[in-house]
Amino acid sequence: MDWNVSETCIWFVPPQDNRYACACVGFDDFFPQGGVNDQGLFYDCTLCPYLEVINSSDKPQVNGFLGEYCLERCATIGEVLAIYETYNLNGMETYQIMFVDRTGYSVIIEGDEIIRKHDFYQITLIRIFLDS
Repeated sequence: MDWNVSETCIWFVPPQDNRYACACVGFDDFFPQGGVNDQGLFYDCTLCPYLEVINSSDKPQVNGFLGEYCLERCATIGEVLAIYETYNLNGMETYQIMFVDRTGYSVIIEGDEIIRKHDFYQITLIRIFLDS
């Protein structure tokens, strides 16, 4: 992990109750920063400058972190998008998340915005604002 915290961890979540097995990476005192499940769904998070999340404020909160929630329940980008359309995205103001499924299809979710893969590759770009 590219952060100034040295307590990087990898942990494994076994399959149970119609949920997929997952390998997650992150820090020992925080939610997973990324991971992959046994269906080939992968995600990773990237910190970003603040971007207000507006469109989902009337939706319910998921219990836990949406990235990990999707790993346990989804195999495809379509399933991931259905979950992100269902739940409140408040909390995503300072990060974006990229999902890739086993077919190579990918999306980047940055608050209210969903950027879909349209060509052979997709790259996460971070908007950086420098003080003058």
